[in-house]
This record gives sequence, structure tokens and C-alpha cells, in this order.
Amino acid sequence: MAEAITLIMGIGNIIQKDEGIGVVAVRQLQQHLGHLEHLHFVDGGTIGFALAPLVEQCRQLIVIDATRFKATPGTVGVWHNEEIDARFRSQRGSVHELGLLDMLDMVRLSGQIPEQRVLIGVEPQLIEMGEGLTEPLQAALPEIMDKTVAYIDQWHAEDHAGFLKQEA
Repeated sequence: MAEAITLIMGIGNIIQKDEGIGVVAVRQLQQHLGHLEHLHFVDGGTIGFALAPLVEQCRQLIVIDATRFKATPGTVGVWHNEEIDARFRSQRGSVHELGLLDMLDMVRLSGQIPEQRVLIGVEPQLIEMGEGLTEPLQAALPEIMDKTVAYIDQWHAEDHAGFLKQEA
């Protein structure tokens, strides 16, 4: 992953309906953007400490997940940097959300926390055994894609602006 500066991680469980939104989204993003060398896509599943080395190597991290935040199912929310930590510390959600927080804490202790971190969370409608997303979450996929691409574009533009300033 040497050239990859942006890690896009989908987390969740695809056999628990809407819980799999992060994995579904990251797979679609990889189909459309996988040719870009500065991006690395990871199906984080239900997350674990084994993902920490990947996170330590990136400059920017986008995590996509089903996240309960008392909104209408299919609503997309975005949290940045320390907002992610505060959200998970105040509202314990799924087991993998706790795993994400613990993994980020581990990376933070190593001194290699990504400069930019974004959680794109989608309010689930149904989390139970079964495959496939509910209609509200299926309908949220284009917005998830748009938000992800907007962050990639913003960060890539900032990186190039910084490079040009250094060269001047």
C-alpha cells in the first residue's frame, strides 16, 4: 500500500441485512475507483486489530458503516476526526463500532493516526439475519458514493496544493 494515501474501509456484516452497508459500499467504490493508485479499499468486516497496520500507513481514512444516530433509516451522517471518538465513547453501538474505536486508539498510541479521518454512517432500518440491504439503505448508496468521492477530491486537491507550494 506504499502509494495509497487514502484508505477507504467498509465495516459491517453482510449477512445481517443493513449491517452490511459499509462492505457493500466499499465494494462498489472499488469497482469505480479501484484504478486510482492513491486509494486503497478494505472490506473491514466486523473489524479487528489486524487492520491497525493498514490504518497506520494511510494519511486519510474514510470508514463507511451502519450507525445508529436516531435518524430516519437511510439517513447519511458524517463525523470527522475527534467527533468519531466522541460519538463512539458516548453512544456504544455495535460490537464493531467499539472495535473501530479500540483500533483507532491503538493506532493513536503508535503515533501514526491518519491526519484526516471521516466516518460516513448510515442509519439502518433492519439488522437481523438475512442478506441484502433494505430499500432505504439501497437508496442511500449514491449519497454515500458522492460523499466519499467529495472527500477524496478535497484531500487530493489539498495534497497537490501543498506540493505546489513546496515547489515554489
